[in-house]
Amino acid sequence: MSEIIYSVDINEGALIGARNVIHSDEIRSIDVDQTSGKYVVSSPRNENGTVGGGVTIYPQSPQLGYDLPLVLKDFRDVSSLHGPHDSRFDYVRRKLWIADTGNNRVLKVNIDTEAVETVITNITYPHALAANINKGGAFVKAYSNFDTMGAVYSFSPSGTQLSKFEYVLGESLSSSSSSSMESESSVSEDFIPSMPFASSIVYDHVRSRVWWVADSNIYMADTRNMQVNVYDISANNIDNLKSIDVELSSGNVLVVGRLISTGVDWYVAQVSRDNNKFLGYAYITI
Repeated sequence: MSEIIYSVDINEGALIGARNVIHSDEIRSIDVDQTSGKYVVSSPRNENGTVGGGVTIYPQSPQLGYDLPLVLKDFRDVSSLHGPHDSRFDYVRRKLWIADTGNNRVLKVNIDTEAVETVITNITYPHALAANINKGGAFVKAYSNFDTMGAVYSFSPSGTQLSKFEYVLGESLSSSSSSSMESESSVSEDFIPSMPFASSIVYDHVRSRVWWVADSNIYMADTRNMQVNVYDISANNIDNLKSIDVELSSGNVLVVGRLISTGVDWYVAQVSRDNNKFLGYAYITI
């Protein structure tokens, strides 16, 4: 199985063919280093479909020969990655945070030396990350309980837990997925598709706010006082939220979710930065 990573010039509305990459594994997330143009992808499976995978950092233009892709999977002082679902740059400090989902841990890696500087354990199936580029830590979306409780953690650069917010999951994981999560040694293929999207959390570094989605709820935490506000978007005919991003100039967020009235159509919706006003939505053609 292979995936194609496309680069698009949004000004011209055209693909940049010289920068397209064929990636041999399944891709669960992609992130861009804002200072160098490099990008990183996370692959929870090996080429043969088994759980394992790794993360790969690509140069801005892989075919120009300036730099070769850097594959991170095996490390000198810690065990290999197992089913990583997300990886995000702290491009200010040249670090890479990795959600090592199958190993129930989060790693911080020095991009220049490839050394693991921080290991965060005792965290249940981390699947989405947002680097705190203001203070150097990270926000991690994971579980408190496999099928009923989600959790978002705030960690310092050294891996110290600063805060934790738990929330009830409206839709539990399937029984087959839950059974596969009983222990690290029994992790099966099932836990990969059951994980929420890596793009289900985002950090607004301009306003020091972290946003995430689960079910029909949009959550916003002001990191200066850790007050969490919740907006249920189902009142606006949208649920099953999959992804969220922030428009930095306005602070408004964009979410992707399913139209309740049809149960099949997908829309992108905009919500105000104060998390209390629905601004509208548009149909996504698939």
